[in-house]
Amino acid sequence: MSLKVSVFLLSVLLSTGSVTAEQKPFDSKRDPERDLIAAKAEATRDHKNIFLDFGGNWCGPCLLLDDALSQDPDVADTLKRNFVIVHVAVGIFHSGDKVKELREHLPAFNRYPHVIILAPDGTVLHDELKGDFMTNPDGKGISHKVLKSFLEEWSPGVPRLKIPDTTQGKEQPYP
Repeated sequence: MSLKVSVFLLSVLLSTGSVTAEQKPFDSKRDPERDLIAAKAEATRDHKNIFLDFGGNWCGPCLLLDDALSQDPDVADTLKRNFVIVHVAVGIFHSGDKVKELREHLPAFNRYPHVIILAPDGTVLHDELKGDFMTNPDGKGISHKVLKSFLEEWSPGVPRLKIPDTTQGKEQPYP
């Protein structure tokens, strides 16, 4: 193979992202149960809650949420100080047995991204049913102000009122 052909093929691969290791938040090769076990240990040790984020790299709103969580300094700081984040990759049509097993212990949902806040022991503290932080007043994108308020509201140590049971009888801590 000539040098010109090799350079051309390399440039094509680099331009398509096939060679680069661009960091995406949702890795379908990860074991979500193992990640949650590790997150529970870290959350217990560091006195944090768990931000369980179900989504996929194919999902535009999921990537918008991840961008808001990581690129807005105020939001990123609030998240880092108060939560251990676990990204759970879901497929468009099939998510795999590990994700299915994890979801059996959590409230049911059918839209993405979907955020569930857990206590360090795995107890569901909040199931984000409405996705209130997903829409700016103009109807587009994510309100960083509302997202930061959401994170502050569900940070450890914040007094809570009794909220209605949305766990459909699954309020037991995840094992």
